[in-house]
Amino acid sequence: MINTQSDYRFDPIDFVEMRPWALLAPTQRLETMLNARELAVGLIRGQMSKRYPALSWAELNLKVLQEIVESTAKTGFFRKFAEIPRENSAQKPGFLAFCSRVIV
Repeated sequence: MINTQSDYRFDPIDFVEMRPWALLAPTQRLETMLNARELAVGLIRGQMSKRYPALSWAELNLKVLQEIVESTAKTGFFRKFAEIPRENSAQKPGFLAFCSRVIV
């Protein structure tokens, strides 16, 4: 059974901040979000390349994924996602199980 109570507490919606987003076309919103993701991953990759200068790009990318999974595991965001029961769950493991197999 899915727990309907949430441990999350959301701030009230800031309509002044949301108005510009509402005026954008869906493709522009998506492009903006993808650019923000690219910036965040680039910052993590830069930090990892300074910390591990001898790693190849493939190894560095795995370190970036590992850093993202570890930081989100601390917040519990993906853990809650992975706990949601799914059809054929034995054949479709959650996100954390997938990442732990890829990164280890």
